[in-house]
Amino acid sequence: MQWWNEKAAQLQAMGREADTGQIDTYTADEVRRAIIYTRQDVVLLASYLSSANEQLWVIARLLMAIIALLVVIAWRAISN
Repeated sequence: MQWWNEKAAQLQAMGREADTGQIDTYTADEVRRAIIYTRQDVVLLASYLSSANEQLWVIARLLMAIIALLVVIAWRAISN
């Protein structure tokens, strides 16, 4: 088993141990803070995905330009 699978299994076991049926109560302020932090995390993840998407788009365009250049060079070499 790979190390990430072992770590995931350990986290799952820890979650099961923590779930003993007790319900934690949170104050309204704690709930509001948790919602705000979750929203901030979602915005950050969307920003990361958007940035990664733009970078992949640029890489794909550069690879296509390099391939086109190599095709032109190979075509000229063959025609001479």
